Amino acid sequence: MSKGRILVTGASGFLGWNLLRDPWPEWEWTGCSNRYDPELPGLELLRKDLALPGAVAELLDAARPDIVLHTAAVTDLNACEADPGSTRPINTDVPGLLAHHCAERGIRLVFTSSDMVFDGSNPPYDEDSAPCPINVYGHQKAEAEALVLAACPGAAVCRMPLMFGAAGPRAHNFLPEWIGKLTQGERVPLFTDEFRAPVSADVAREGLRIAVEQRMSGVLHLGGRERMSRYDFGQLLCDVWGFDPALLQPVQRADLNFTAPRPADTFFNSHRAWALGYGTASLEEQLRTLKAEGRIS
Repeated sequence: MSKGRILVTGASGFLGWNLLRDPWPEWEWTGCSNRYDPELPGLELLRKDLALPGAVAELLDAARPDIVLHTAAVTDLNACEADPGSTRPINTDVPGLLAHHCAERGIRLVFTSSDMVFDGSNPPYDEDSAPCPINVYGHQKAEAEALVLAACPGAAVCRMPLMFGAAGPRAHNFLPEWIGKLTQGERVPLFTDEFRAPVSADVAREGLRIAVEQRMSGVLHLGGRERMSRYDFGQLLCDVWGFDPALLQPVQRADLNFTAPRPADTFFNSHRAWALGYGTASLEEQLRTLKAEGRIS
C-alpha cells in the first residue's frame, strides 16, 4: 500500500533528478519541471513555471500531493549576484507562496535551503545559528526560510551542504566535470581556503527521507560529518579513481575573482539527523560507491 504521493519540484535539477531517478518505492511520485525534461522513464511529469501568477496553486491542485519536496532553485552563486531580480522569484517568492498554499491545503512541505545562509566566520553552525549570508543567493535562501516557516510552521527546512554525484541530462555538478578533466590529463584548480560538509546525492536523498518519514519540522541540517576543502576532496577523488594528484592546482578564493563572495567555512553540525542514523558512510566510501556504480565517467 502506498504511503502517499510526493511532488518534487525542480525535477530536472541536480537534487530533484537524484530524488526521482531512484525514488522510495513505497511512495507515488510526481515531478515538476519548468523548461527541461529530466528524461526519467515512467515519471509522471507536470510542466509549470512556478514564478508565474497562480502557477503554484495550479500545480498543487493538479498534482494533489500529500508531501511536496521543493528543490527548484537557481543555485549559481554568480548568476544570483549578477542579476538578483531574475533569481529572486524562484529562490524566495515561490517558496513563500508554496508554503502558504501547502498550509491552506494541509500538505506537508520539505523545503531545501543551503549552507550559504551562513557567512563562514564562526563554524560549526547548528540549527539554532542565526542566518548571516554574505552573497545574494544566501540572502535569498535565508529570506525564503523565514517566509516558509512563517506561512507553514510544520514545514521542514533542510539546509543542504555541497553535494556531488551524477547530475542527469540537464543539471550540472562539479564531480563529473572534475572527473572529465582529470581523465583527459587537464589541471583542475581547487580551493584550499573554503571548507564545506560535503555529501553525495545518495546520502542527501536519505537525509530527505528521514525528514519525510520522521515528520520533522523546523530547521534540519543535512551536512556530512567531515569538514573538507575542495582541494582535500580532490585529493581523495584522485586516490579513489586513480588520477594523478599533481593535476590538482591549489588556489584560494581570491585567485578566481568570482562575482559572488564565498564564505570561508560553512561546516555545520547535523546532530538532529546524525542521531537518526544519517550520513554514516565516510566520503571515501561514498566516492567508492559512485565509482562502483559506473554512473559517472
